[in-house]
Amino acid sequence: MSAADWTRPAAELDRRWLGGEAGHRSLLGSGRVNRERRMVLYGAGGIGLVLTMYLGATGLVLTVVLLVVAAAATARSRTGSRLDRVRSWRRWRQQCSSGTDVFIPVIRRPAGVLEAVSAGKPDAEQRRTFNAYRDNPDGAEGMTWLHARPGAPGIVWHYPTGEDAWLSVVFELDGAVAGLQSNDTLNARTRAFGRLQAQFGPGTALARRLQIITRLHPVDTAVYEAWAANEIDPDAPRELLESYAEVLSRLGTGGLRQRHYAVVRWPLTPDFLAAGRSYGPNQQGWLWLMREQIDLVWRQLADAGLGPSSALSAARVAAVLRHLQHPSWPVDQAGDVNPFDMWMPSRMQRTYVAVTDNDPEGRERTWLHRTAVVPIDSIDTASRDALWMLPMLVRMQEHVVRTISVQLEGVPQEVARKRASEDLSSDLADDISRQQAGKLDDGRLGVAAEASNARLRDLEPGRGTEGLGWAMHITVSAESVDALRASCAHMESAARRSGIDSLQWLDTQHAAAQACTWPLARGMRPNGAGGFLRGLLGGDNKGQEQPL
Repeated sequence: MSAADWTRPAAELDRRWLGGEAGHRSLLGSGRVNRERRMVLYGAGGIGLVLTMYLGATGLVLTVVLLVVAAAATARSRTGSRLDRVRSWRRWRQQCSSGTDVFIPVIRRPAGVLEAVSAGKPDAEQRRTFNAYRDNPDGAEGMTWLHARPGAPGIVWHYPTGEDAWLSVVFELDGAVAGLQSNDTLNARTRAFGRLQAQFGPGTALARRLQIITRLHPVDTAVYEAWAANEIDPDAPRELLESYAEVLSRLGTGGLRQRHYAVVRWPLTPDFLAAGRSYGPNQQGWLWLMREQIDLVWRQLADAGLGPSSALSAARVAAVLRHLQHPSWPVDQAGDVNPFDMWMPSRMQRTYVAVTDNDPEGRERTWLHRTAVVPIDSIDTASRDALWMLPMLVRMQEHVVRTISVQLEGVPQEVARKRASEDLSSDLADDISRQQAGKLDDGRLGVAAEASNARLRDLEPGRGTEGLGWAMHITVSAESVDALRASCAHMESAARRSGIDSLQWLDTQHAAAQACTWPLARGMRPNGAGGFLRGLLGGDNKGQEQPL
């Protein structure tokens, strides 16, 4: 070894740029605007142009007023825009008046409810009562099982209103990092995960979206208690038995356990349907194709160093869903769960959704859930390594039961390159405008331009890279309003330590929003204008039985 080797710095973690992709430069002014704001402003400008042509000066004045109103209505804040709040309020009022703010599984509906509606014209109270009983809760509308045989991979078939249908499968992961790892090892696994994401991008791949879920939940001591009952000598010293019991008591009340899941989504595209027909007719062909696809995805997850287990059966997926609704139920207790009867009653409030049902001991308990989306414009534009989310994952001292979901979907290289080029042009134009106005640079424009330039370099032709869209949601759970409020504050503090300016809590929508953190690959708008328009036109039906 030469003397120079002793002075060589240790390998640093690979860094990637994140943030700076909130929107694009507006033709109506400088700065970044999101897609909805841009469409509203363009629409207001088009209407104003027509008014000016027909009304002259009066139309011009009306155009200015219209643009000011449109800009004010779509201005972003920590709680969303005014337009978002108006829509949320109207949705909330409609749900309360129709009774869909309450969910009770239709399998629990008494016969008298249906008879009262069928007998004649129901009154408002009877309609609200009937509408509360639905097949699936909000956020899981249009979900059924394609394959639920015990011991085999559970395949979920989704066909929600306003979206194209897809299939999903859940894998449990050991995680990419366990214990102390060198930077070289972390870098290798980070690059392997990047290659995995590229395999879920556009092209010939049938799987198009990957959802990574991290669940932090109270430790279930039932496994340890069962081990002790079978293995510990009943004649052991009393002090030893009491010591072990104390350890279990502290473990159950003071610690959280991490679980990791990968959810893969196969959209039922013409390519998928054509491939399925080569295996057999209709759904039978899908099943044979999915057997091959599940094996392929398992190998891809293993190659990325994520340590996947076999695909979860329908019963185990149902156990996870039951646990996420009511954390009193152990996440691994799948022996008594029915995949066709796994939903629990809930009632939505403005700032949370409350799930009330019996726990494993038969006692009625209520869990409150609150969900936030991480807006892309709240992500500080910066160069980050693979451990940037640790403050939200493992560095929280507070006892916060939470689920963090990140969905990743490939974007065609030519589309991603065009967006990066537009972002870089916008950054440079903003810098020129700042210099002409004689303003000082606070550093943000330089960082944003560097990020856009890095994206362009990554997307150079011939490098085999693709673009990537992502969405992040966080659900916080507690058993009281005060505990939920404190847990949300702790979560916001951890997010700020991770470089996230703010979390947007989806008030009046938590019943549906919590499904974004369930292993269903839901909560991310498909890429392209078609997906955006379907989301606008799809409506708000929350169950398979239509409200009266």
